Amino acid sequence: MEEDLKQILEKNSQDVAEIKKMVKGIKNHFIRQEIYQWLIIILFVAPVIIAGFMLWPTLVNLSDQIQQILSNGLGAITGSDLNSIK
Repeated sequence: MEEDLKQILEKNSQDVAEIKKMVKGIKNHFIRQEIYQWLIIILFVAPVIIAGFMLWPTLVNLSDQIQQILSNGLGAITGSDLNSIK
């Protein structure tokens, strides 16, 4: 009877050790997965944000040029243009 209990306890301790290994592997997998998600965000989203900051002055300048064209009537000759022609 006593030997049966020892065998059962030994088997249980082996099973617990195996379960601990499995849980540790699963935990490591989730940690790696979270790190990869952050890397993807950094590699794809950060350049878009940086490009937006770098292109902002160009977009503002382009917007000013478009406003100037629209205020002149889409290419109409203004008085200052006439003076430069003469």
